[in-house]
Parts: sequence; C-alpha cells; structure tokens
Amino acid sequence: MMRETGRRLLGIGARARFAAYSLFEKKSSGDSNFTPGTEKYILKSPDGALEVTVSGGRLTYSAAVGGITVIEPSEIGLLIQGGRNIGENVTLGEPKIESCEETYRDLDTETDITDRHINYIFPVRSKKFRYSLEVRIWNDGFGFRLLFDKNTGLLVADELTQFNVPGDTVCRYQTDLKKMQGKTLTQKTSELSQSEVFSCMTAFEFPGKSIYIMITESDIENYPGMALRSLGAGRFKTELWDTDKFFIKGGKTPWRIVTVCRSLDQLIHCRVITHAAAPVNDKAYENAEWIRPGKSAWSYFIDEEHSRRFEKIMEFNALAQEAGYEYNLADNGCRDWAKTERGAFKKVKELVDDAEKRSVGIWLWQSAMDKVWFTPYRRRFFKKCEKLGIKGIKLDHIESETQFMTEFYRRFAREAAEHKLMVIYHNPQKPTGLRRTFPNVMSMEAIRGLQCKADADNDTILPFTRMLGGNADYTPLCFSVPRCLNEVSICHMLASAVIYNSAFFTVSEDPSILKAHGLDSFVSPLPVVWNETHVLPGSKIGEIAIFARRSENKWYAAVFNSAQSERKINLPFSFFKDGAKYEAEIYTDNLTDQRGYNKVKIAVTSADSADIAMRPSGGFAAVFREI
Repeated sequence: MMRETGRRLLGIGARARFAAYSLFEKKSSGDSNFTPGTEKYILKSPDGALEVTVSGGRLTYSAAVGGITVIEPSEIGLLIQGGRNIGENVTLGEPKIESCEETYRDLDTETDITDRHINYIFPVRSKKFRYSLEVRIWNDGFGFRLLFDKNTGLLVADELTQFNVPGDTVCRYQTDLKKMQGKTLTQKTSELSQSEVFSCMTAFEFPGKSIYIMITESDIENYPGMALRSLGAGRFKTELWDTDKFFIKGGKTPWRIVTVCRSLDQLIHCRVITHAAAPVNDKAYENAEWIRPGKSAWSYFIDEEHSRRFEKIMEFNALAQEAGYEYNLADNGCRDWAKTERGAFKKVKELVDDAEKRSVGIWLWQSAMDKVWFTPYRRRFFKKCEKLGIKGIKLDHIESETQFMTEFYRRFAREAAEHKLMVIYHNPQKPTGLRRTFPNVMSMEAIRGLQCKADADNDTILPFTRMLGGNADYTPLCFSVPRCLNEVSICHMLASAVIYNSAFFTVSEDPSILKAHGLDSFVSPLPVVWNETHVLPGSKIGEIAIFARRSENKWYAAVFNSAQSERKINLPFSFFKDGAKYEAEIYTDNLTDQRGYNKVKIAVTSADSADIAMRPSGGFAAVFREI
C-alpha cells in the first residue's frame, strides 16, 4: 500500500519542535463584564506569519498574514432543523493542539513532500448542542471544518459560513458551477454585484502587497459541493448550489480552505488542498504498479464525425505506437460498434488485442448519464473492463455536486481500483484532493480547455488559480482545428503542454500532423510527471506566465503571452544546474504568421539567456537536454 509517514506532538498547549512561540493566544473582549462566549483565540502557523483568530458568541474567524488582513471577521454556521443556526450563542473551550510534520509521496511530482501544519480542535457548545471546530494552519493557508459525534444526526437546510475579503483586492472568478469551464473574469472585489454565484476556486490578489489568496474546499465526504454567493462589498456566503435540505449523521463537513501565498512561485507550490484530503487507506492500492501516468492519443477534436468509428480508433492505435504514447482513448461511440452491448464489447476486445501488440493501453469513455449509476451494472462493467484489459475509464457528463454525486466520485474511484482501473473525470466538480485518497484518479477536467477554444488571456490566469487543485485534463495541442487554435500561436499551444499538467495527458492533435510539422520531437518525449517547477520573475497574472519545469535531467521552459500586445522578455537560464551544459531545442513565434514558428538548436549553460519576442496571444517553448 502507498504509505505515509510523519510525527505528531500532542496536547493542549503543546509546542512543536519547529515553533519557538506560543501556538495560540487567548484574549477576552476587554469588557470588565467578560463572560464565556466572547473569548478570542489567535492561532498561528508553523512559521508564525499567518494568524487566524477564532471568536465565540457568534462563531467567527478572521485571518492576517504579516499583519495584513486577508479575511475580515466572517461567521461559521449551519442552519439545521427547526431553523436553528449552530454558529450562534457559541462557547468555545480550550483547544487541543497537534503540531504535525508528515511526509508522503506526491503523485503529481513523484517526489516526497512534507505536510507541516498546526491543528487546533475546539470543543463547541451552542446552547445544549455540542460539536467541535477543527482549524488547521499551514504556512501558506488554513482550513476549518465542523466535527460531529457519530450519533449526531442533522437535517441541514443551509450552510451560513462566510468569507469576507477586503474590498481593495482584485477578484478572479468564473460562474460555470456545473463544469468549471467558464471564462475567468477579473473585477475589483468592492464592485462585485450582489447575489451572483461563483464557482470555487475563487482567487483574490492584493495589489502592491504580493499576497494571493484563494477560497475553495477539500475532502468532501457525504456532503454537497460548495460555491460562493456574492453579498456585495467583498462579502461571500457558502452556497450549496446543487442541493436543497440534506441529512448527515456523524462525520464532518468538508474543509473550508483559504490558501494564502506571498509570491507566485509559492502559490504554484501550494499543496494545501491536497494536504487537507484524507490519505490513501485502501487495500485496493497495495502494489499499485497498474497506476501508470502517460500520454494518450485521441481522435475526437480532429475528426469528430468519424471519431466514434471502430476503424478510426484502430488507426489511432498505430499512431499512438509510432508517437511513443502509452495510451489510446476510445471516446464516445463504442456502444454503437454492434447491435448489442455484448457485441460492442467483442469489438472492444479486438481493439485491446491490437493495442497490446503495439504496447499501447486502451482507455474507454463512459457517460455518467448511463447505467453506471446502478451499482450492479457498474460492478459488472468494471469486471468486464478488467477482463478485457482496459487500463482506465474516462467518466463524462457528471455536472453535479449533490451529496449523492460527491459520494459517487469516491465510490466510482474506489470500485474502479478494485479492478485495477485508472479514472479521469470530465465535466466534474472542482478538484478537492481526491487523488491523495484515491490515487487512480489521474486527472479531472474542471478547466476551460480546448473544447472552448484556446484563450490566451485565460491561459495567463488559470495556472495561478485552477492548477492549485492539481492535474487538469486541458487536452492541449490541437492546432490543426481552427476553432481550437483560435487566435493563439503554435508556440503558445506548445507552452500549454508544459504548463498544464495531467498524469493522463490527452494529446488532442493527430500524431501524424505533429510529425509532419516537425513538432513530434518536442511532444513525443514530453514528460507527464514533473519533479520540479518554478514560476520565473516577470510573470504577472492576466498578462504573462513564465514557467520552468524539470523531469529528471531535462528542463523545459514555457511562456504564455496574453492577447493584449506583442511582448519582449529576456529569459535567464539560471534554473539550470551549475556547470552543466544543455542542448536546447527552442520554439519561438513567427511575428507575422500566427501558424508559423521558428525552431533552433543550440548549446547553452546557466550563464546564458534567451531574448524572446512574442506576438499577441503568442508564446515560447523549449526543451533543454543535459549533455
């Protein structure tokens, strides 16, 4: 089994070995008539820079980093049966404190990462009702959730938790609650209209202060998904947008997460969403060599009319083999390969047998609107796929965050693992750390990808918002279809294959077209797992994104330019290993031809740099192989 290790220091008032200060302060209201219910606790991150204040009476929290307020006083509450808000008339007890430093394997980077945080659990009494408030603080964010006794049953009518953000910030949001495929909009927080509902993950930038925060959630279990309703003036309320009343017994609410970062490089390394998710704990993942990242051929974008045909998918088996891809995705239409389902599976077996001869694995598309809702059918389907030798399932058309559906994500992944099947989710909920709990969840869409056409301005935002949630199936590289390429350059498209990472990497271009245009030498060996990533100086959300990524001894550089104007930058190669020499394969824009590009090969070292000129909606891509 995939194991995680760590150490914990327990007890009220405990001090972690990495903290030289009090982990919390308790303050009265300053009123000489102070009574329980108005106490305040100031909780601190491991490095002491991030402080979260929790107050009784009406249960509220606020947060500041380096003395700058990032969340103004905001209430925490649930409206339950009888119209009662369990966040009112609250008395907080002394917290149990747990200082933790745990190391686990990060599947997205195939490296060991450290989850270092301080956990506070407060006993809470709201009149006669008792529960616990858990607050967890990392150096780059915090989260909180409510914990209930196993015998406590609640009919939840609404969640009243709020996130009140200073109005002088810039908000980046989108409103597609079902699929997270809306265009990201940018507006001053103070000017946001009332009653508009935003999908998580909603991000805020503090101009001139180099502070970036995001509001989202993690570890959803037996609970519906969250959006944010704008109340105006920077106030936001939790919106359980896809549900009415629902019942929970025992358990916990999801983590309400606020990431808090002081630079763009810290932001793209933030793992708070993943850290907060429950670790893997299932026998199905013992000896999980069957979980293998890789690139996949896919015919849907380039030949939508014929992509459902058996012959077309067979053709792509050969193309995947020639390109060196690990997989071929048989998309929507497999059921139409025969009059009966049994006959269709026989054709799938032919496809798998042919692919195996070519050392290519087959993934199958499956609609969530089909019979997979029905447990007996789903189990037969998984059993059949395992018998046929299918490697993974692309589950599509989910578009829901009801309590039932958020559980279905977990159930589908768990049952798929029992049959050694990997999974990706399309048209899904927001990313909530599922892959830590279910390592066979290789990726999920929840991004405005190429099916919505390439958008240069959006591309300079999403790496700093959506990608905090982990792998995104953007389906890059389809430059031969005009509606996909839109106005971006070939080099911008190449950059998308580096900046948007996915453990199941769907290449949406025909491999033979990539070869004909001389791009196969860049795409075919492209890694899907990155050991090291950096955002380089000069990056600015909404204008330009400059990335360097390493896989073993190869470095890649990629740049997104927005649609606003032509841009010139100098890119130092200071991220290289000192003293090493690299063969560089560099792709730059043709400034007079959207579909043109320049390709050069030169030897470089860390002392060198590149002068880059990009067209509007242009980009840059390069691979550096150590020699």
